Amino acid sequence: MNQDFDFIQDQQFKRILIRDYVEMNNCIEAKAYKSVLVLSGSIIEALLLEFLTNNPPDGYSKSKIDKLRFFELIDLSETIDLISKTTKDLSSVIREYRNFIHPSKELRSESDINEDKAIIACRLVNMVISNVKENHPKLYGNKAEDVFAKLHTDAHSRKIFNYLLKKMNQNEINLLYQKFISYYLNNDTVDYSDRDFLYFGIEKLEKFVSENIIKSYILKIETEITNGSKGQAEKLFELFGDKLDLYPEESKNTILIYLYSCLGVCQSYFINQTLYSYASRGIIDKMNLYLAKSKPYYNTHLKVMQSIIEKIADIKEDSDKWDTREAYKSLQKGISDIEYEAFISQEILQPNIADFTRILNDENLLPF
Repeated sequence: MNQDFDFIQDQQFKRILIRDYVEMNNCIEAKAYKSVLVLSGSIIEALLLEFLTNNPPDGYSKSKIDKLRFFELIDLSETIDLISKTTKDLSSVIREYRNFIHPSKELRSESDINEDKAIIACRLVNMVISNVKENHPKLYGNKAEDVFAKLHTDAHSRKIFNYLLKKMNQNEINLLYQKFISYYLNNDTVDYSDRDFLYFGIEKLEKFVSENIIKSYILKIETEITNGSKGQAEKLFELFGDKLDLYPEESKNTILIYLYSCLGVCQSYFINQTLYSYASRGIIDKMNLYLAKSKPYYNTHLKVMQSIIEKIADIKEDSDKWDTREAYKSLQKGISDIEYEAFISQEILQPNIADFTRILNDENLLPF
């Protein structure tokens, strides 16, 4: 019998539960009945602890819950309606046998270990699983995957976002935030409406989630650049590129040098799609946050702008010219007015300035 424990949110508890549940069923088949009785108690304890520590009842701290004995966990779970009274009463079968891991306890006991009791223990485990799975949403609050699906498919629900959050516990809020990030990182094609939806969710949730979760994504940027995927690095920078101050200066410079290399330059006759992609996704805006004359990529930034001035007139399609112009505007925001005047006045640019200025100011140039 398989059990994926999909209703368990804590990944460490889930790993333990899946392992012990498989082992318990293997022990039944192997007629290892003592092991069944011990494991059944461990599984029930883990099920109840996972719920109670992540959603402590009034008057109970996590540390207090950790100190509860098995029968106290059972009593508390029945009190808050996590398990039924019938399940609680039957749990007394497990209470004694789970201590048989200690030989002295077994020697002092008058109870026998046999197949019937092992089968009852397995059935009790499944009863507790059913109770917790059924009552989990009622007591634990809305699940992250359900809230994400609702927000994704029903735009009107975004108007009641704060209300939906009130129906979730902290663990589910953290998972919802991670769901937004994962959706973006794991999808190759995300349209504009999807991107707006993702930005909405990430921005709304950021102030509610653990700082360590956000930090873990920020620190993945360098990992993807040095050992992973270009696309993942770009997406992570798009989302967290304004928070690079967590990195030492060398790492920060490495990230930006890499991104400028990916950005490339304007080409004659055809568009550099990365230029517009970086502009429309806000990547250039985040790169601009770290731009200064002292930076090793400062001259690269100016060379990209120079290439646009020199090549934009050669681009055939008006829509491509519009895209490239938007990228230029984003790049221009990264330097001061004084720096821009010095840049645009360079003698090398003067043969192209007239055509560039006309395109820059052309109100009839459209993106389609």
